Amino acid sequence: MSEIEVQQSEERDRILNYAINKFHAEGFYKTSMDEIAKDLQMSKKTIYKYFQSKEGLLETVAGWLMDESKKHIDSILSSGDNVVVKFLKVINMYNSKVLKCSEKWFTDLQVHAPKLWQRIDEFRTSRIYHVLSELVSEGKKEGYINEEIPTCVIVTSYNSTIKSMVNYQFLYEIISQ
Repeated sequence: MSEIEVQQSEERDRILNYAINKFHAEGFYKTSMDEIAKDLQMSKKTIYKYFQSKEGLLETVAGWLMDESKKHIDSILSSGDNVVVKFLKVINMYNSKVLKCSEKWFTDLQVHAPKLWQRIDEFRTSRIYHVLSELVSEGKKEGYINEEIPTCVIVTSYNSTIKSMVNYQFLYEIISQ
């Protein structure tokens, strides 16, 4: 990679990291590209060189977050830890990610980017199903879970419980107590 390509990659990453933190803390709907450019002390033209619009930046932020989440969980699942430790690490990782996000971030996604919210929710649901299936299968092999109960029953029950509880308003009320 040339020096220019390295600088461009660093510049793009700087914009992306700033946007992730800004959007998580304050939401994205009322955040303007002018504000992002001012805070980063760069021109809007520089931002638009990497992201065609705020929506494009938002899509990139969401994609990056889903990719990073998948990589992190996959590294936990492929570790040599027993299933209980893996399960706890997955739960702790998920909690730490949710705690970094303001309610405004989730509200903005649901209200102002419903298709993106749906994509994120579908990703989350399918990943939860995959991860839980793998952990339940391991738990059966390690003797922690009764082998007679079908994995799909355990996973579907747990996934339904998580879905009903993953109301971000509910989570924030619990966390703030």
